[in-house]
Amino acid sequence: MKAIDYYNIMMEYPQTADGIAESVGRVVDMMNTEAKELIARRRAVRDSAVAAIIREQNNKWNAIIAIYEKKNGNCPLARNAIWKHWAKLISKLNEYK
Repeated sequence: MKAIDYYNIMMEYPQTADGIAESVGRVVDMMNTEAKELIARRRAVRDSAVAAIIREQNNKWNAIIAIYEKKNGNCPLARNAIWKHWAKLISKLNEYK
C-alpha cells in the first residue's frame, strides 16, 4: 500500500485521542504485516535485506506524517517510529541505520 492509502485509513477514524490511537494501532499493524510479507516474498535472508525493507516501511511512515501535516496542520505521530520499533526487536538493524 502507499502512504496515502494508510493516511486515508487513519482518517476513517474519529480525530479524537482514542480514535487516533486506534487508527495508529491499525496502520502500524498493517505496515508490520506488509513488512513481514515483503521479507518472505523477497526471500530476505541477510540482515541488510531486512533492513532495506524496514527502511522502506519507515520512509512510508514518514510520508504518512508529511501528508497528515499538509492536510491537518500538525501531526501527533513520531517520525522514524517504525524503524525504532523494529530496531528494538532486531538489535542488528542499528548497524544499517
